[in-house]
Amino acid sequence: MGDLILQGIDFNKYVTIKQDDLQKYCDDQDRIDLVRILKNIRVGRVEFSKKPSNRYLVINVDEDYAEDVVEILKKNNHWK
Repeated sequence: MGDLILQGIDFNKYVTIKQDDLQKYCDDQDRIDLVRILKNIRVGRVEFSKKPSNRYLVINVDEDYAEDVVEILKKNNHWK
């Protein structure tokens, strides 16, 4: 996929961590810290009358179907 198709997306808006990488590269304390951080975010969101968490679909831009997903997002006004 060329870079042109990815114009208009903010790659710094979300943080995505692959579970396998978390288990492979992080120790127990890292995982404890992450759980604490995620809890703080959930509590803060509730304080501002938001859902405690959202669910997302993650698309690897290296996949062949990524361009199709971008087109769907554009058609539904979810792409800048």
